[in-house]
Amino acid sequence: MRKKLKNRSKTFLCVVIMLLVITNCVTLFFWLQGISVQDLKDYFLQPVGEIVEDEEGNVLKLGDVTPSSLDAYYIDIVNIGDSNLIKLGDYEILIDGGEKRDGTDAVVPFLKEKVTDGIIELTIVTHSDSDHNGGFSGLKDDGAYTGIFYSGFRFAYITDYGYKEKYENTEYEDAREHALNMGNGKYQSINDAFTGNENTYYKVVIGEDFSLEFIDTGYYDIYGANVNDRSIVCIVKYFDYTFFHGGDINDDQEKLLIEKYDLPKINFYKASHHGSITSNCKELLDVINPDFIFLNCEIENQHNIPNIKALEVLTQYANDNMYVTGLNGTIDVRITSSDVVVLCANNNTKFIDTEYYDKIMNGEIHK
Repeated sequence: MRKKLKNRSKTFLCVVIMLLVITNCVTLFFWLQGISVQDLKDYFLQPVGEIVEDEEGNVLKLGDVTPSSLDAYYIDIVNIGDSNLIKLGDYEILIDGGEKRDGTDAVVPFLKEKVTDGIIELTIVTHSDSDHNGGFSGLKDDGAYTGIFYSGFRFAYITDYGYKEKYENTEYEDAREHALNMGNGKYQSINDAFTGNENTYYKVVIGEDFSLEFIDTGYYDIYGANVNDRSIVCIVKYFDYTFFHGGDINDDQEKLLIEKYDLPKINFYKASHHGSITSNCKELLDVINPDFIFLNCEIENQHNIPNIKALEVLTQYANDNMYVTGLNGTIDVRITSSDVVVLCANNNTKFIDTEYYDKIMNGEIHK
């Protein structure tokens, strides 16, 4: 018996040595040929999409045909943070990842259910608040992070806020580098988006009838500005339907958007800053006149959001079509060639018809 085990150990050792020799020989061969590790990644991990130029700048083109249906998910997470997934067939766009535990406990399992091809084509991280970027690093388990960027998906393109708040890398920045290195992804900061330089893009398209366009608030490059003020803003168009995502922008940025752009009517509006009174100004809402309003937040949260003042403004719009993830669960706006429906994981009760809405408006909670 001992002899057999000894022979097996020798065989295993020989196999390991042979593999090491072969690996080193292959590496030496490619090095002599002038082929780098990055070249090998580019060869074996075929690029996703291409960057083309239009009259306004560079456009990331992910596909030639627009899928016939879209699901826009407002993910229910434990805390007050944001995480949203836009899915068109096998194309996925992820916007923000919630707090650390949200990324690990809520967002990663959700992505594993929805992203069947293993590739998230575009990831957007609107700003550096932990309830938006923490989920990408996630929690630690036995010394390893378990967040979105460590979940095994390939992240083809990442756009984020770009600024550094510390000299050393943060957990988010380490997680981003891990995702880029593992999947041969491409990165740009939001400031890069408007330079027109090679490998940067201000808009993303899939076929002729889907686009996501970054909107310049004028605050992206203001050093020392409040991180909420520097949130990335984007407008999504799918055939005749429009979506607005503004992270945690405040009313100053919202008013600048009105001045600088001819904003379209917005069908589906994610209330900025989770329904805070510092955002969602009446001037902006008058212009975009949303049909539906969605709030990413838990009821009776420690931040007292949404409060009375915010709801007094928001409930003037959308004909009472307001939904809250903390009540309704994950919200899915599903658009097909024949129908548009809002599906909620828990219930389809409008926020205005709930006891929580009454408690807020009566001053019992979220004062």
